[in-house]
Amino acid sequence: MDVARILLGFTTFVTSVAANAVVRHGLSIVLIVGAAILTQQFAHRAIERMVRRAITAKAFASSDAERKREDTLIRIFDGAVRVIAWFIAAFFVCTTLGVSTTPFVTSAGVLGLALSIGGQHVTRDFIAGLETSPRPQHGPGAPWVPVAPRRHSLLRP
Repeated sequence: MDVARILLGFTTFVTSVAANAVVRHGLSIVLIVGAAILTQQFAHRAIERMVRRAITAKAFASSDAERKREDTLIRIFDGAVRVIAWFIAAFFVCTTLGVSTTPFVTSAGVLGLALSIGGQHVTRDFIAGLETSPRPQHGPGAPWVPVAPRRHSLLRP
């Protein structure tokens, strides 16, 4: 009988503390998530506007090729903004709930250093790909490209 009463009291206490925490922090969490969603939507519109203005139609053989290139760049930048916005929102939510984010930030710094040292060439190639993406490289009327692996053959792009 005493054990049941103690368990009931403990359950009531835990439930009231959890409900109080949800009420106290719930509005903050909803506002943080809402800010992340609004940031993502605003950034998508801004990115789309900037990319569509930056890509000129003169450089492409067709408007379809121009549209595909623009859509690709928009998806790349939009994905980066989405990851950053939700990552920051997750840190704010953790801070709101009282979870210390210092170990996460420290380990992210060490991991970032290791990845930057190991991934210099990948990053360089990715940035070079972003630079060449707005320009048409291959298409109708492109010149022959000599490729000399083992047989010294020519390939058409």
